[in-house]
Amino acid sequence: MNTLAWYYARRGATERCGPVPTRVLRALLTDGRLSPDDLVWRDGLREWIRAGDVPEFQSDGSASPALSPALRRWMTLAGVLSIFSGIGGCLTLFGAATGVLMIIAGSAMLGARTALGSISSADPAWAPFMDQLARYARAMTWALFLGILGTVFFVCFYFGLFAGILSGIP
Repeated sequence: MNTLAWYYARRGATERCGPVPTRVLRALLTDGRLSPDDLVWRDGLREWIRAGDVPEFQSDGSASPALSPALRRWMTLAGVLSIFSGIGGCLTLFGAATGVLMIIAGSAMLGARTALGSISSADPAWAPFMDQLARYARAMTWALFLGILGTVFFVCFYFGLFAGILSGIP
């Protein structure tokens, strides 16, 4: 891993920043906080050069979108089901506390989806984390779906039982 100490200066600015490792400078370029026209320097260079002219910082096409469409869908579904489940919990006397937590969790999931969706590309090293996040979102979605389905079943069952008792049918 390349850990050279780099310094950088934005085009036209007198302030110079650094030192930062290569990976940090690459991240600054990837997310747009540093332009390819901004200047960089490290030991071994005679003068400041454009960041876009440094081979280590030129895109090799290996960066991928941070949020795949499938992960976006699973995160959306998990967030919406969590909020829906939380609202249902808040309608009961005993589920209000967990209902509020479910609403917060669903809102957090939708917020994370929005934040990840705003990142144009991700380092391939993040792929295992994104895979884990996708597995978590799928598992959470299925658990919430089955929980809601079970709740609807039991509500219908107890409503039918209660209606039967009131009508005199044993």
